[in-house]
Amino acid sequence: MAIVQRLNRGIHPLDLPENEQVAVGVTLPFDGPAVFNSSFTTNDQIKSNLLNLLLTNPGERFMNPRFGIGIRRFLFEQVIDQPTLTAKIENGVSKYIPQIQLTNVSMGRQSIGRGFQNTYPEVHIFKIHIAYQLIRENTMDAIEVNFN
Repeated sequence: MAIVQRLNRGIHPLDLPENEQVAVGVTLPFDGPAVFNSSFTTNDQIKSNLLNLLLTNPGERFMNPRFGIGIRRFLFEQVIDQPTLTAKIENGVSKYIPQIQLTNVSMGRQSIGRGFQNTYPEVHIFKIHIAYQLIRENTMDAIEVNFN
């Protein structure tokens, strides 16, 4: 009997065409017609899980008090310790979302000037850009979170 080598296509079973109507999870924000928006692909759900991990403070999740990065705590510091925040993001992703591998984490501040005749206040924005690779499918994706 001959041995047949199977090719690993890297497609998650929930993403196959016969499962198009199967919801994988819920996405953020909770603003759908029935409160929750459903995600129908694992890629969309991984992106939502990453956003949830970033925006959750440790101690905020019931029965999982260590879940979360706690980015909001860093926002009101005079100087944001970017290496510490990057390390917290990398550790949290490796622990809670092992399906992805981070390829780039960058962050920085941006100031948007005043409006017409200085009538609007200056707006300060802190941006976090995270690029990652889905390990199973070997595809790249990214998210950007803005705090103002």
